[in-house]
Amino acid sequence: MDIHSGLQESDEDEGLICAFERRDDRITLPLDWAGVEAPPAAGRWRWVHMNRASDRAARYLEETSGLDPLVVEALLMEDTRPRCAPMSDGTLIILRGVNLNPNSSPEDMVSIRLWVEEHRVISLRQRQVYAVQSIRQAWEAGHGPDSPADFVCDLALGLSDQISAVIREIEDNVDRLEEEDEEMTHTALRASLMDVRRTAVPFRRYLSPQRDVFLQLNALKASWLDEDARIRLHAVGDHTMRQVEDLDAVRERATILAEELNTRLSEQLNRNMYLLSLVAAIFLPLGLITGLFGINVGGIPLAGEPMGFAVVSIALLVLVGVEIALFKLLKWI
Repeated sequence: MDIHSGLQESDEDEGLICAFERRDDRITLPLDWAGVEAPPAAGRWRWVHMNRASDRAARYLEETSGLDPLVVEALLMEDTRPRCAPMSDGTLIILRGVNLNPNSSPEDMVSIRLWVEEHRVISLRQRQVYAVQSIRQAWEAGHGPDSPADFVCDLALGLSDQISAVIREIEDNVDRLEEEDEEMTHTALRASLMDVRRTAVPFRRYLSPQRDVFLQLNALKASWLDEDARIRLHAVGDHTMRQVEDLDAVRERATILAEELNTRLSEQLNRNMYLLSLVAAIFLPLGLITGLFGINVGGIPLAGEPMGFAVVSIALLVLVGVEIALFKLLKWI
């Protein structure tokens, strides 16, 4: 499955990954730092996408953007969870997406931070977010989102689709484990189940608050949100809720498989211990008799008889037969 879709970001201009301005006649204009720092023209809205780790981006947010210091601090925070914080002049939105960067694990979810107002969207990321790339390509082709609300909806849908693709992979892995669990070694099955849990837990951790973000946005009374965007965000919220339910189901299935594995191991151990106990019970009287015959004192029966060893051996075999018959009578075997 090609989740990456061949998207790559070009070199950044001192922290500015890309920036575009959209006119009312749907003509898209790319912006550099000079254009980003200039006041927007009437009848236009712009998208500014920056690298959160860049000092130039931080200076723009703190000195030129006109954002509240609390908003700037939230956008530049090191560690974040999905959340939505409406302000008087805009909305702070923090979302998480699948980490599709090379040599990375999908469950190590990447953060995308947004400041959305009526005529501007500012987004920041540190690691590449591939859902943003499809929006960037649309802008470069001249048919990007028509409004900040469309931008948020397109981004939410892109993040959700990529998460669904990874969840389907996890479900396929669990299906395979359920079909092959009898053929796999205990060590391999246990390692595979640990991988499933290790992948599902971080997704569950971030998807639950992300679902709440979409529900909050759907109910948000903001000037940049229209009714069509609310309907789309409500659909994404429902989709995210189903993703959370799917992850819960995956975790339950993995737990059941792990319990079945532990049960099989316990049964195998009990069966082995039972067999060892039977063997010990059978050989205990034999060991007693041979021990008695092995003492070096006078009066040992059959000590002077040529057939003494054969007689004792036959007697021991008969004793084994009697013990087995007795165990069967007691239903021990």
